Amino acid sequence: MKTSTTHALSPQARCLLALGLLLAVNACHPGDAKSELDLARAENALLEERHDWARIYLARDVERHPDHLDSLRRLGLAWSSGYQQSLTEAAATFERYLEHEPDDQEILLRLIDTQQLIGQWEQARPWIDHLDDSAAANLTRARLLAEIEPDAARPAIERALALDPSTPGVQALAAELFARDGDSAAALELAGEAVASNPFDYQSWYLLARLRRGNGDSEGVRQALEIQAQVRRLQEDGTMGTVADSEKLKILDQIEPWVAPAGRYRFEHRRAELLFATGQTSAAVSLVKRLLDEPQVDLTDRLHFAKWAEEAGRRSLARRLFDDILAENPDHRGALSSVAILRLQSGDLAAARSLVEEGLEQYPNYARLHFLTGRIEVAESHEPAALAAYRRAIELAPWESGWRLALAELLRRQGDLDSVRQLLDEDPESNPQIEAFRDRWLK
Repeated sequence: MKTSTTHALSPQARCLLALGLLLAVNACHPGDAKSELDLARAENALLEERHDWARIYLARDVERHPDHLDSLRRLGLAWSSGYQQSLTEAAATFERYLEHEPDDQEILLRLIDTQQLIGQWEQARPWIDHLDDSAAANLTRARLLAEIEPDAARPAIERALALDPSTPGVQALAAELFARDGDSAAALELAGEAVASNPFDYQSWYLLARLRRGNGDSEGVRQALEIQAQVRRLQEDGTMGTVADSEKLKILDQIEPWVAPAGRYRFEHRRAELLFATGQTSAAVSLVKRLLDEPQVDLTDRLHFAKWAEEAGRRSLARRLFDDILAENPDHRGALSSVAILRLQSGDLAAARSLVEEGLEQYPNYARLHFLTGRIEVAESHEPAALAAYRRAIELAPWESGWRLALAELLRRQGDLDSVRQLLDEDPESNPQIEAFRDRWLK
């Protein structure tokens, strides 16, 4: 790990350096300062999955700079995700973007899928001409054509099957289309493969039951519908009420006999999550160690494992997993900040500082690293530097009420209640914890 060039500076010097750099940027580019801050805030909001705030800042940037296509693209993605999502706004934004970049395959797929969800099948039809020949593109093409040009759908789904039958949704849609064409034997086989490769898709279980009914298999229908009802309880969408994690583990046991080798990894991944959630950490850790040796494991999965281990108090395993992620992905901001937190919690302030400062050299606008800098400065009793770091973190992520409270507490200890009052008044979300702090110290 390289040595940070700022590490040798005093806390006061680090504070002045940070403020000086900020003033210099604003002085040199006064017209761009607001746009740069909005883009930095949008980036932090997306990293923290605060899509509601990302939409605000990205919309501002697009309004100022209509030619910022990356902002327009990310605005569409933000509308399609998270709290207060709007699929109608997402579709309209994707269309604006694709007018300039009509061959962006990811956005094409998202637009067509979104338009189908909101019933805009005819509006989606022209866009499929821009799709490539991948399995995912042929699946989307077949799904749309099944609604508006049924006779043209089967060649597309057959092409998707030939390219990659493991693509999620391919086997289920193929079963639907084959059944519609009277090919019941092939449809039934495909439906069985669909539930075996993705046992958590309750719609595929219902499809299997429907096809078995047509085949006169009453016992098979009963069994598939029973499993379908159980799988629906795992969806956590509120339609089946609250289901305890311990009950979800029992549901996994019920559907396990149906899981094919192709679906085994994803099935065990879900089991590991539930084992951690129910406090069965020894079993969870043993399972995670086995899953880490599987070829299907990817970066997202390893991040999940590391976070679950951290939340369960298995810090040594979490630290090892995050270290492994950083070794292969040294620029991964989430892993870097997580390792820094673990170092901070273990009392290794020097290692935590080194990680944070190295991260800030690469990502000077990453709010979480500024907040961690503030925590480190507080731990070392460098309050002026902590104040500067906390203020910068909140400037970049003003929705973070917990960070705002950390700064408020530091200001309160210094007796600066006017600054505390102003800081709390600027909270954009009226967080109950903010109000409790105000009631305790400002009234």
